[in-house]
Amino acid sequence: MAIIPGATVTMTNIDTGTSQSRTTAGDGSFTFPALVRGHYRIESAASGFAAQK
Repeated sequence: MAIIPGATVTMTNIDTGTSQSRTTAGDGSFTFPALVRGHYRIESAASGFAAQK
């Protein structure tokens, strides 16, 4: 696992189809505050890297 600043992380609620995206900080961290309970798919993407699910 690599620390990738500036990557886009997308969290999609599988039950409702709604999604939120965040950009990772300089240390590779990200947060999704106040998520509704449910089943989620998380994806990440960054230039020069293969997308991850």
